[in-house]
Amino acid sequence: MLLHAASGSRQGGVVRSEPMAGAPPLHRRRSVVDRQQRQRTDAPPPGDRRKNWLFLGSEQAGPRADVLFTVLAGAKRRRIEPWTYLRELLLRLHDDDPRLDDMLPDKWAANHPEAVLTYRLEESRRKAVARSTRRRHARAASPTC
Repeated sequence: MLLHAASGSRQGGVVRSEPMAGAPPLHRRRSVVDRQQRQRTDAPPPGDRRKNWLFLGSEQAGPRADVLFTVLAGAKRRRIEPWTYLRELLLRLHDDDPRLDDMLPDKWAANHPEAVLTYRLEESRRKAVARSTRRRHARAASPTC
């Protein structure tokens, strides 16, 4: 409970143990000491951990991760097994192989058909056809300006 001096009392007057008007219930109050103690602890509160995977330890790691994520997204877009593609790409970069044009995802997939993912390919093609049909009908139904 919050303690406050009785109305009309002097500095050394009577202190009542009644809650102040408008004060939140006791179980919802946080004292300044609690907040300071929480700030001093090593473990951050749970909400601060949401995107920690984005921070890789240094400022230079961000652009490197950006390149890596871009390479993986290109492989995924072309339905290439990402770890096989990435492994070969990194090995060729490490060996200073001058044939890096062969490592473009579309050319690499043509040379390595075993690494092209066919899982649910027909389903995604049906979805693409249905989506384009819906868009075509929507464009035909909308008034032109």
